[in-house]
Amino acid sequence: MFIRYQSISRPFLALSGLTGVALLFYWFFAVGDGTQTVASTQSHATAGSKESPGQGRANSSEDEQYQRVLSHAEGSATPKGKIKDALGRGQWKLNLYEDTGDKVYDRFKLDRNRDDVWDEAWTRKADGHWERDGDGKRLGGSLAPAQTAPAQAQPVPLEPAQVPAAASGAESELLAPSLQAGMTELRSGRAKEARVKDFNRGKGPKLSLYDDDGDGRWDRAKVDHERDEVWDEKWTHKPDGTVERKSEHSGAVSVLSDGKWVGK
Repeated sequence: MFIRYQSISRPFLALSGLTGVALLFYWFFAVGDGTQTVASTQSHATAGSKESPGQGRANSSEDEQYQRVLSHAEGSATPKGKIKDALGRGQWKLNLYEDTGDKVYDRFKLDRNRDDVWDEAWTRKADGHWERDGDGKRLGGSLAPAQTAPAQAQPVPLEPAQVPAAASGAESELLAPSLQAGMTELRSGRAKEARVKDFNRGKGPKLSLYDDDGDGRWDRAKVDHERDEVWDEKWTHKPDGTVERKSEHSGAVSVLSDGKWVGK
């Protein structure tokens, strides 16, 4: 009897042991591995939800960027002043310029990808809207110029012979000291080559001189006040010796007289 029980219990115990080992393997590889997979999935999901630096700003629409630009361009300006990088780091680079002394910005330039190359130049028009140079795109046309003075009654016009000089509409502006040497060279210097690329040699405004017909007389010049690779003025040396200036931004034309630019 003992022998029969012993012969039956031994296989039974061996089978039970194998079953236990199998269950342990199942728990380790199936249940344990599944827990690891869930944790791994949650980790990847958390990592994927993190936004890369600057991504929020990059996703802002172009219209929103232009509205930021417009809000600064419509602000009050310092007469003859200039603001560099008005929007700050992480946004489009915006430079604002007040050229006429009326405390209203007259033009601005944009470097959209901050690669130190200006992508757009804009000019404020007489009705207050902004227009992009090159393609005429408009911005803020429905907005009035900042600090527009209230309309006033027009005075009774004087007889032509009685109109004083100040009422003729001509405005004068002194020739900048940093450009006086270049003006002297343009008017009386001897051109020994077809072009002088940078008369001021890296100091002050960039001034380029041109002898277009090779007759040894300078015919014209161009001025880049901020050295930002965008020409601001064009000077033309007339045959009679006078010099005429044209703004590359507003198109205004003036003539040099007694050291002053006088509007035409």
